[in-house]
Amino acid sequence: MNKLLGLGRFEQVVRKSRFIAVCGAIEDAQAAAEFVQTHGANDCKHVCWAFRVGDQYRFDDAGEPSGTAGRPILASIDQFELGFAIVVVNRYFGGVKLGTGRLARAFSSSATGAIENAIEQSGLEPVVEMIGLDVSLGFEFEAAVHRLIHQHQGQQDATEYDTEGVRLQLRLPNSHLDDFRTALNEITRGQISIVPLND
Repeated sequence: MNKLLGLGRFEQVVRKSRFIAVCGAIEDAQAAAEFVQTHGANDCKHVCWAFRVGDQYRFDDAGEPSGTAGRPILASIDQFELGFAIVVVNRYFGGVKLGTGRLARAFSSSATGAIENAIEQSGLEPVVEMIGLDVSLGFEFEAAVHRLIHQHQGQQDATEYDTEGVRLQLRLPNSHLDDFRTALNEITRGQISIVPLND
């Protein structure tokens, strides 16, 4: 899964209809709504869009025939394996009906053009999926566990001390979880509690 590093724009005219596409990175549905508000043209009747945030997605045909706008835009997002992205396409009707097939292709190519422009201008970065962990252990293992967190590209968010030992809240890439857990159990000889955190 990838993330855009900047905005992209693309404009084309298809049989007198003007398509203006803008894409960018977002973190959540609220940011998507703000992006549509910012980049949807006030004088445009058909402000169509789609976004994907991780496994969640939404799209809107904005008055165009069902399936001709939002889904093709989303398909373009998925084509580039984007995980946190939105594309808004403003379509100004030019008086000539395109038909559903040509209309869908126009929305798709507009979205693709904007994404390609964003990649060309700013590039992509891979999205690293992280998991949160609550780790409890004895004082004597703290230094070794800190080294493990670093080795497994983890991030420590909080540390608490009590009479029993140390409690760490941390995040690390999902792909490192099994190796990290195995190494922790070896170092502490199983004297450790590891609980996944729900974000």
